[in-house]
Amino acid sequence: MNTKKLKKPDNLSETTWRQHLRWMNVMNEQVEENFSQHLARVKEDANRCEALWEQHRAALRDKRGNKSLFDT
Repeated sequence: MNTKKLKKPDNLSETTWRQHLRWMNVMNEQVEENFSQHLARVKEDANRCEALWEQHRAALRDKRGNKSLFDT
């Protein structure tokens, strides 16, 4: 977010406005960091899910392959 384009409200002092802009910058950095961490976790979870799904499919193939013709 470009805070330079924001207009200071008339009811705020310069000091309060600068503090507010600094707070917005800090919050923006935290949001970016949290979002990147969240994306990393989502990708990691997706990889785990895919690995578990592959194991599940392999287990199903093994069970089907070892069945007797007389099992129903």
